[in-house]
Amino acid sequence: MSVDLTRRQALVVVAASTAAACACCSEAVAQDGEKKKEEKPRPKSVKIGKLSDYDKPGFYDKFADAKVLVCKLEDRLVVMSAICTHKSCTLKPKADVATELYCKCHKGEYSSQGTPIAGPPKLPLVRYALTTAADGTITADLTKSFEEKKWDDKAAYIPISA
Repeated sequence: MSVDLTRRQALVVVAASTAAACACCSEAVAQDGEKKKEEKPRPKSVKIGKLSDYDKPGFYDKFADAKVLVCKLEDRLVVMSAICTHKSCTLKPKADVATELYCKCHKGEYSSQGTPIAGPPKLPLVRYALTTAADGTITADLTKSFEEKKWDDKAAYIPISA
């Protein structure tokens, strides 16, 4: 079946098709089907407060814009990536187990150390360098990361004395 269009009709079809394609592409959709918000550039460092701000063991999800999580372990405070190593979805602390992370995209789970314990993720999360100012304020340097084999580097954590 052939349709004969005038030049004007053809231009209207092309313009409408282009507009529809642009509208579809302008709304990025996350893997879980939710529309992604326009993201701010990630900061190079984040002031996370003082050691006394972290009284209970587990994850603290206060720095979502920076895509990092603070975790108080038994003997140290660490800051790690909040991005799943499987498909880059955002991780959240589990509601029922504050010392574990959950990825809703593919049901991945991570331990308090940042190592995968369930689901498709195979790689552990990276940790970031930490420094303490004279007044006790801790800053995470997001330009310097540590893979699992370097987690015991003195710059990768703040020690907690018992």
